[in-house]
Amino acid sequence: MSLKLIELFLLKNSVPKIFSQKNKQKDLIKTIYNINKLPKKEIKQFQDFQPLLDFWYYTKLLGYEDKYKPNETLIKQFVLKEKINKIEDPGIAIYMYVYIRILIECNNEKYKYLKKYFNYLESIITKDYLAYGYYLTHIIFYNTKFGKIKSNSISSIDTLIRLSNFCKNKLKFERKEIDLIGEIVLCCNLLNKTDFPYYSKMISLIKQVNDYSNLHEQTVLKVVLYQQDNLN
Repeated sequence: MSLKLIELFLLKNSVPKIFSQKNKQKDLIKTIYNINKLPKKEIKQFQDFQPLLDFWYYTKLLGYEDKYKPNETLIKQFVLKEKINKIEDPGIAIYMYVYIRILIECNNEKYKYLKKYFNYLESIITKDYLAYGYYLTHIIFYNTKFGKIKSNSISSIDTLIRLSNFCKNKLKFERKEIDLIGEIVLCCNLLNKTDFPYYSKMISLIKQVNDYSNLHEQTVLKVVLYQQDNLN
């Protein structure tokens, strides 16, 4: 359900005309309402904590304040110094980066001290090229609040330059990378930088996809294609 919320939030902020024409506001309200219907279950796996933080982050941006904030005990269970310092896996490091960004975005005063871990997490993430690519896209996603902020920060422009170098030196432009490719295009669209050096090539690859490997990939490419229709 968190992916559906992300999809609708991105459409609302990046292609408001299409969002309105397709009556997506109704879907957005229904999706938020259904959060309360989700069964309460114990969160054991580190990655499973993200949907709860996503619900808080997006609903807060939509004006719901802290209605969907996870329990503070749960936050402390997954985001704590001892756990951060033991991270060695680049994929887990990305999750932790995302968790910290969400916490800071939702309550900067309380969680800003966690910024001190960004450099360490980046040092772990850069050990894997795909992880590094996702890390860069998520810097831009949270800088722009997934399309809600229309002005481009220095950090976002610098990160887009890093993404250009990443595409030049690391990306293979293969089908297995299409989810990340979609995220890079999404970043370009959110920053209104369709003159990105590899933009046309990536759009062409996305349009060749006939089936999706997973729900995340489907969500990313679906939003990108909606954005593309809006540009044409």
